[in-house]
Amino acid sequence: MKKAIVILFASLLWIQSEARAQEPAATENPDAASGQVQGPRIASDEPVFDFGMADNAQPVEHTFVVRNDGDTTLVIERVRPTCGCTVANISNKELKPGDTSEISTRLNLPGRTGKQNKTLIVYSNDPQNPEYRLTLTGEMTTAIKVEPTRHFFGQVQPGQKISLDVTLEATSDQNFSITGIEGSVPDITADVEVLEQGRKY
Repeated sequence: MKKAIVILFASLLWIQSEARAQEPAATENPDAASGQVQGPRIASDEPVFDFGMADNAQPVEHTFVVRNDGDTTLVIERVRPTCGCTVANISNKELKPGDTSEISTRLNLPGRTGKQNKTLIVYSNDPQNPEYRLTLTGEMTTAIKVEPTRHFFGQVQPGQKISLDVTLEATSDQNFSITGIEGSVPDITADVEVLEQGRKY
């Protein structure tokens, strides 16, 4: 009797495993299985470009590549930088499935120092990501450090004179010299004191 029960139980397990083996495998893309259109899909292998350290006297240039991973045409309406310091141009606004387009960018940050993050927004007909973001990030440096970069002198009485100091110092191995100073109005004059020849004034 026990032997018959064991055989019956083993048979039931075998039937169950056979039924599971005959079940259709689950698909990772239910839309593809049902035949539904996926639509356009914008993508990029490098949506964030780290330019490292750059001299703020020179523009930073980079070309982003965007791709259509969908199964219908991707239409890029426009590319909008989030600040006036960035210029962007796109090579192709209509991408068939698998096509790519280049977005060339130019970042100008004269006088800026420190960590910088500048974003471009790509507007398209991708229903899942209609505002795709591309980012330029890095640190701007300067060959000559100016401290402070601005002075606030408050109210000035007629005939009153105010003296303010500004320090210019080389931050690279290259020396520099001050060849002249011009003020925006004739009432502003300046004298140069050499603190370290070629390095600090």
